[in-house]
Amino acid sequence: MEFRPPPFQKSKNPISSIESGTSWQRQYYKDKFGFKKDQMENKPLEVVQHYIEGLCWMLHYYYKGVPSWDWYYQNYYPPLASTFSNFEDIHVDFNQKSEPLKPLEHMSATFPSKYAHPAVDAHGKRFEEQYIIKLPFVNEKRLYGALKSIDSTLIEEEEKRNRFDDERLFVYSTNPSYQEFDNMNTNNENEIALSENMKQQIIPEDAVPKMNNQVLCVKYRNGIT
Repeated sequence: MEFRPPPFQKSKNPISSIESGTSWQRQYYKDKFGFKKDQMENKPLEVVQHYIEGLCWMLHYYYKGVPSWDWYYQNYYPPLASTFSNFEDIHVDFNQKSEPLKPLEHMSATFPSKYAHPAVDAHGKRFEEQYIIKLPFVNEKRLYGALKSIDSTLIEEEEKRNRFDDERLFVYSTNPSYQEFDNMNTNNENEIALSENMKQQIIPEDAVPKMNNQVLCVKYRNGIT
């Protein structure tokens, strides 16, 4: 997936490089990113490139959907605003063939042992909730390799839970659609209009004993997207 953001307006007085900039700029990239003196020319621009990719990712996610499942911002800190003055053009190309992590992979990536005691950077902030939490980035290849031997040990119910699936819709008894869903098994229907111009397909599933609950759960697929 390719994006072409509008070109940046080049500053009238751009900093030719971080190396020729002020000492605090150099110190920022040294302390926060670990850049050495001979890297101050190009490395900060790479951070800007990746930061703008993140902005494109978020905009596409909120307005059209996930552009890529394997993209992530590879730093804990943003670039300095002054560094953007050296950036004139950008090419963003997301991997559309990527897939989200399965539930077991996601849980393993979310709760590794090192997350118990993460490094914390106050980052000049006053309150703890503003601190930077430096959680280690997860290596997907190592994660897949570690879980490969576990996949064969999953029982049928666990295999069913550990796969990509359709959405689940929970409907409370006061919802206008509740009674329609409640009667679907009897009428053998598999489509229902939830609201004007919006129709969802109810996916047939193994029969589950009906319980006298105030909430119904149905598995559905959005026919619009």
